[in-house]
Amino acid sequence: MNFKNWTKEEFKAYLLIYAAESNFNQHEEQIDFIDSKFDSEVIYRINKEIKKLNDFDKISIVTDYIKLHNFSQNELDSLLLEIKEVYHSDGKFDSIEKSIFSMLKKLLTN
Repeated sequence: MNFKNWTKEEFKAYLLIYAAESNFNQHEEQIDFIDSKFDSEVIYRINKEIKKLNDFDKISIVTDYIKLHNFSQNELDSLLLEIKEVYHSDGKFDSIEKSIFSMLKKLLTN
């Protein structure tokens, strides 16, 4: 996967899809939320790539992409807010989602 050449928008799609799948169950509300934010081709391509990855690879992409691109803390904070919106879009924020969010928060804080 050549994630290094992704746009920031593609990376954001990746993060939101990753978040929606973090408890192994994407809810319809989460899918609708993500669909409303991105072009269907971007979603299709990112979903196809995510399915090939293990958990370690998924997190490595997050850390590597952030290191390679210059994100301001405001941009990272905005990403965290959108990740939180994904988690809350189905009306639940379970313990697995909370754990993954906590980890992502640590990764996305300079």
